[in-house]
Amino acid sequence: MFDSIKRARIRARRGEEALYAAALREIEAGVRRDGLWAQAVSQASGNESRALAVYLALVVRALKDGRAEVKPMQESRQAASRKLADAVARKMTDQERTRAQAGDHIVAFTGSQWECERCGRGARKLSDFIRTPCG
Repeated sequence: MFDSIKRARIRARRGEEALYAAALREIEAGVRRDGLWAQAVSQASGNESRALAVYLALVVRALKDGRAEVKPMQESRQAASRKLADAVARKMTDQERTRAQAGDHIVAFTGSQWECERCGRGARKLSDFIRTPCG
């Protein structure tokens, strides 16, 4: 039990270390988030070296907040993907139900027209297939 708590704390520290490294890279690359910088200067009472330390902590907090926002977004994207896959499966089932034989054609309704699976011919009306031979 204590080992699992210890491992969880180690993972949390490593995660925070990675966030500080990312924040430092962002600062070294010259990226400055103006809102956070203004907040840091305000908290440091205008002391620029102290403001930099406060700014680093604020960027790390913003990165943590971003991670927290990403997870629900990923979950909602996965739900949307599942919904789309279900809709496609339902449509395929409907298409299979609208499969028929017209003369010597094996046809399926594709949503806008009937298409022969053998010769590839398409028509708006099923009766058009009965009048013409497949091939």
